[in-house]
Amino acid sequence: AKTPGKKHERGTPSVHLSYLVYALLPPPPSFFFVCVCVCVCVCVCYIATEGRGRGIEMSAMGGYNVALEDAIARRLCAEHFPHVHEREYSVRCGEALPCAFEEQGGARARGDGEEDGARALGEEQREEQGEEQGEQQGEEQAAIVPRPPPSQPASRSSPGAADVCARLNHGSFGTAPSSVLAFQSAFRAHWLRQPDRVYFHHIRASLADSRKEIASMINSSVDRLVVIDNVSVGAIMMAQRVMWDGVAAVRSRAADGRGATEGSDEMYVVMFDNTYGAVKNAFEHYCGRAGVLLHIIEMPFPLPLAPGEAEAKVLRALEDGLRVLAGKKIRMAVVDHISSNPSMVLPVADMVALCRAHGVQEVFVDGAHAIGQVDVDVAAIGADFYMSNVHKWCFAPTSAAFFHCGGERATHAEGRDNAVVHHPMVSHPFGEGLEAECAWVGTRDYSAMASAAEAVRWYRVVGEQLRRERGEAEAGDKSAEAGGRAAREVMQSGGGEESKRAGAKELAAIEVKQSEGLGDGRGRETRDALPRDRPPMSSAIMASNHEKAWHWANALARAWGTEVAVPRTMTASLAMIELPPVTSSRIRSPHDALRVRNLLRERYKVEAVTFFHAPSRRSFIRLSAQLYNVAADFERLRDAVLAMEQYC
Repeated sequence: AKTPGKKHERGTPSVHLSYLVYALLPPPPSFFFVCVCVCVCVCVCYIATEGRGRGIEMSAMGGYNVALEDAIARRLCAEHFPHVHEREYSVRCGEALPCAFEEQGGARARGDGEEDGARALGEEQREEQGEEQGEQQGEEQAAIVPRPPPSQPASRSSPGAADVCARLNHGSFGTAPSSVLAFQSAFRAHWLRQPDRVYFHHIRASLADSRKEIASMINSSVDRLVVIDNVSVGAIMMAQRVMWDGVAAVRSRAADGRGATEGSDEMYVVMFDNTYGAVKNAFEHYCGRAGVLLHIIEMPFPLPLAPGEAEAKVLRALEDGLRVLAGKKIRMAVVDHISSNPSMVLPVADMVALCRAHGVQEVFVDGAHAIGQVDVDVAAIGADFYMSNVHKWCFAPTSAAFFHCGGERATHAEGRDNAVVHHPMVSHPFGEGLEAECAWVGTRDYSAMASAAEAVRWYRVVGEQLRRERGEAEAGDKSAEAGGRAAREVMQSGGGEESKRAGAKELAAIEVKQSEGLGDGRGRETRDALPRDRPPMSSAIMASNHEKAWHWANALARAWGTEVAVPRTMTASLAMIELPPVTSSRIRSPHDALRVRNLLRERYKVEAVTFFHAPSRRSFIRLSAQLYNVAADFERLRDAVLAMEQYC
């Protein structure tokens, strides 16, 4: 109702609102109660909606000190991985990378004066021979000036910068620190200067040095392992070994007049369905020629997060698959130590023992991702053959790997029959033993394999430095905690005003340090309560990468409203996170997953592996955490997926 005698003012709805409030609301106590409830609801809604996308859950949680880890990562980037954070070169997808020499149009943007010299030469010739002729010859001089490589130190940016691609896919290709790359360059230069000397006196010695360093990391003797290009070579070695046994069986049946394989004559190779594609293809190609059959076991995924349940589920799947072949000849079982996609640390020693119990003749372990990510003890694993890439998580240049022979097999054993393992590329040392065959497979670049020793030494030194650095941070945490207690005691005591002011000042300084994430004790709690349920990791590098991967995997899962697909007991530096429902629903095949991976890289500047799991029709992100990754890298992936969720 309008107030009598007063003209109602338009545009003042608060008058009507006040009448409505007083008319509808209960007595004052209930009014204040409603206000409190509204405030609580608003805060909860903000955290659930805005906070999820804007990083509230990205702060230090669960004992993980984001500020400390970022400080360490930035220092390591500056000292050892400056090339990882270089700005992208401007080449469109599908085009060839810049060639080493300009063929037309003159040189571009040299930093060392060649272009200026060529232009000056052209100017002199124009003065002497005329403008037209001088210009032509100046272009010819400029045309032979070598172009710079795609990335130059001047183009480097800081970790996490917007103009740098966030590299969260170390697992696919790895990288090497600058000191190891310098060692590799020196080896290459030596080869170019005196290849004859390197061939006769240095290649085999350098590879022996790499074998020695790798052997010390995996609890093996040197004469049990060799250095090879990558694990694909090792897979072909094993596939050919099985193939020749299959060929021998075919010849034996033909000699006895039995013909095709029947019943107990069948020979099998057992592997999981998530065995790496190149390894699976090698066995299909070579074994299929000799009539050897592949028996594929479905790997359970996603896995339960309760400790012990996931490992038991994997072992049950393997045992059920082996029981199907009861009474058959299982020539070889191929198992992963850390599978690629979906990535998980498997109970490899238990799997090997299970294969032995079911009569498998030989067990071959693909540990492509293992060395440098978890502890590798080939003696405890007990497999007949084990291989791993050194260029992935152990920082060797691309590409270098090792192949280990268990049991009584020695890599120097000579022979040309199938009793001895052979390198798939037959060259001059054939029959002189696997070590000799791998040391020379023809003229090629051996610098990466020769640099593996330097990479292992770098891994040890930096791991020890990281351990000491974390120890100093732990001591700082304890000192700050003790100082805080002392300051509080001074403030609570009956001392003078001056003592209380000094105590308050010291406590404020400690709180500032804590707010910066440098002395809040969270890192100490993480180290003191180091998870007992994680894979074995003795190196500080392994532990740092694991903590980083596990923290950010859970943070991303919370931000996306999904979950981590593999328990902590089976997670090392690679973590699997399910994609949000809208984005996941648009991925219906591996090809669609590749399209999303390309979209992340080209539009949002973040490299991560997307994975489509056909049995469950669900899609996941495989996250790699490495020393050079900072919080901004993971936050960019978070924001990119949220943006795609809205875009889809």
